[in-house]
Amino acid sequence: MAWAAGDWDFIPALRYDRNSHFGSQLSPGFGLVYHVPGWETGRVRARASRVFSAPPLLWLYNDDPNQGVAPNPDLKAERAMLYEIGVEGPLIVHGLKGALNLYRSDVKDAISTVPTVGLIRQSRNFKKFVRQGGEVRMDYVFGERWRSFAAATFNDVRDVQTKKIVRDAGTARESFKWGSSYAWPFGLTFYLQGYYNRWSSSPDQAKDHRPIFDIRLNQNIPDVLRDVDMEIFFNLYNITNSQHLSSPTYPLPGRYVEGGVSVNF
Repeated sequence: MAWAAGDWDFIPALRYDRNSHFGSQLSPGFGLVYHVPGWETGRVRARASRVFSAPPLLWLYNDDPNQGVAPNPDLKAERAMLYEIGVEGPLIVHGLKGALNLYRSDVKDAISTVPTVGLIRQSRNFKKFVRQGGEVRMDYVFGERWRSFAAATFNDVRDVQTKKIVRDAGTARESFKWGSSYAWPFGLTFYLQGYYNRWSSSPDQAKDHRPIFDIRLNQNIPDVLRDVDMEIFFNLYNITNSQHLSSPTYPLPGRYVEGGVSVNF
């Protein structure tokens, strides 16, 4: 639901979570969007919201050590306040768009993993974490067929009590993404995408200094039946077969492929 008033959009929100194990929470939120006059499609966004995040039951009751997860039946849900602000719009060069997004989250009963025995880790609650960071993204359109993008993200997670960086918190500390696509008139689209994540794992464990590349091919077949579209896809992941992990517990799969057909109606 949103209300518009001139160059402003006002977006209130309300969410209710009820969990039989972790309890319930009413989470209000409010957002603003300012459409900048004279800047085509340019806008500034801001949002504040309350967040409730329940952990998966695997972290509470896992009894298979091969999963690398030690159970913690006393684990609590995370509760947080999230603040976001961003700006996006076209830049001076024709076809070039840019975006800058920043966030901060104050998390109570924050969840992070700690080592136990061998490679097995256990999720535990900590009194309070601050998670904050930002992303810069650039998109460029070459005519009607070529599109390219590049993005860089930084995330900082710290324990408020110890003031130390939290390692293996589920989010890469530094992340870079880039890609390009070309669309032919007959419905075939080729995508080449890459990413490079640097986690905050201990240097003696992490093998995260390798870029990963993926290829995708999509063939769109519209109106195979009335109001029915079909898409044939083929994806090749990790084409260089790179080993990439934040810790020995979470290795990236090697090169693999997938393909199929999707139907939209």
